Amino acid sequence: MGDGECVGSPRKDTKLELVFPNDANVKADGPSRKFCSTHHALLITHHPLFLSTAATLDGLSREFRSTHHSLPITHYQNLRRKLDWVKQGASYNTPMDLQIAGKVALVTGASQGIGLAVAEGLAAEGARVVLSARREGPLEQAVARIRHSGGEAFGAVADVSRTEQIAALFDETRKLLGDPEILVANAGGPPPGLADQLSEDDWAKGYELTLMSAVRLATAALPAMRARKWGRIVNITSLTVRQPLDSLTLSNAFRSAVTGFAKTLSNRVAAEGITVNNVGPGYTATERLEELFEDEAAKERLIEIIPAKRFGTPEEIAAVTVFLASQQAAYLTGQTLIVDGGAVAAL
Repeated sequence: MGDGECVGSPRKDTKLELVFPNDANVKADGPSRKFCSTHHALLITHHPLFLSTAATLDGLSREFRSTHHSLPITHYQNLRRKLDWVKQGASYNTPMDLQIAGKVALVTGASQGIGLAVAEGLAAEGARVVLSARREGPLEQAVARIRHSGGEAFGAVADVSRTEQIAALFDETRKLLGDPEILVANAGGPPPGLADQLSEDDWAKGYELTLMSAVRLATAALPAMRARKWGRIVNITSLTVRQPLDSLTLSNAFRSAVTGFAKTLSNRVAAEGITVNNVGPGYTATERLEELFEDEAAKERLIEIIPAKRFGTPEEIAAVTVFLASQQAAYLTGQTLIVDGGAVAAL
């Protein structure tokens, strides 16, 4: 790669050279660092003598925003964060551009926990996000939280266990932003219960909430994805698809069924530019975990069997999910990525 080139950038005309003088954290003989994104290429060169543009880190964000005003503010916040890394002497050479800025994303179960973290992660990458959940109040708070951070977000109330509400959700998404190019199918976990203690009604509700919501959401999203020859479907499942838990019979059964459905569907649509994957969270610090393990002593015992010796965070699950939703994951399909701190014992 020649000096000043930026691999993967579709626009070489927006190159900007910045030099940070008189900075103890910048070495005169340090390497250049290059950042690329769908919208711009930014070359930062260490040099002790001069600043080639009159831009502080704050000023840089303002300058770029004035000339590229159509981009989400999160795009510039990400840029500033990368610049901060360089100022601090970080060894980031080419941060990955996920290439989803401007994409329309639909995230269900998004008012809290993992769903909200995924929506925030997508918005931070410049995606335009519709969040869906059953309760209007928490959903409005989640949307406001993303907007406050500079992201583009809208809310649409829906119960994904009901067929007619999924159809209405897609109608509302189209009105707000257009057909979703990224679908993250997330739903609250089914109630716990031992295999010989569940009623017919328990099984019926678990089937609709956990399995059929994923099937119906994917089925509704596919026509538009196929028409544009691009799409990302990510189902949020659980580590129970690899290591069942006795007390989570419904999750064991129906999330495993989602995994089988996703693998089968991925084979059908892979040649059309559409990927279908699953993320299986391990023990993650969410309200669901609080429901399942109310006793602090039980939580401590649980942490002891996790090699990482801690619970995961929603943001850690979201990071994997957002990657699977990206252009960079175009050759990754039909897979289930377990994000569990090593808790699953299987290979």
